[in-house]
Amino acid sequence: MSDRCKSLESAYLNAEYEVDFRHGSLVFTIGEAIPQLIGRPFALITAYNPGHHRPTPEANEAANQRLAAELARAGHETATARARSRDGSHFEPSFAVFGMTLEEAVAAAGTFGQAAIVWFDGTVARLVWVPEAIRRSAP
Repeated sequence: MSDRCKSLESAYLNAEYEVDFRHGSLVFTIGEAIPQLIGRPFALITAYNPGHHRPTPEANEAANQRLAAELARAGHETATARARSRDGSHFEPSFAVFGMTLEEAVAAAGTFGQAAIVWFDGTVARLVWVPEAIRRSAP
C-alpha cells in the first residue's frame, strides 16, 4: 500500500461518523457495533474530496448535490450524515443510504471518484475500498 493510501486509510480509521435521525444523532467509528441499528445495513457515502483530490468548497458542494439527486432518483432512503476528524479539523457532509446493497454503494461511490465508503452491515461498521477500476470523476 502506498504512503498516500496509508494516509487515507489512517484518516478513515481515525474519523468519527455521525448519522442524523428524527430523534437525535448516532456517532460511531470504524469497527464499532451500532446497537440501535442492528439488522439495518447502510452505506455512508459522500462526493466530497474524491480520493486524494481537494476540490474547492463550491465544487464539493455541487458534487454532493448531484449525489443527493442520484440517490433520490434511485428511490433510496437517506439520512444526513458527516465524517469528521476527531480533532474537528476536517469535516465532510455525507449521506447514510439505506436499502442499497454493498455492491451498489461501492459503484455509487466510484461514480463520484471516492476511494472508500463506510459500510454498516447490520452489525459492525467497516471501511470498504472502492476498486480503482470503477472509480472515475463525477459526471
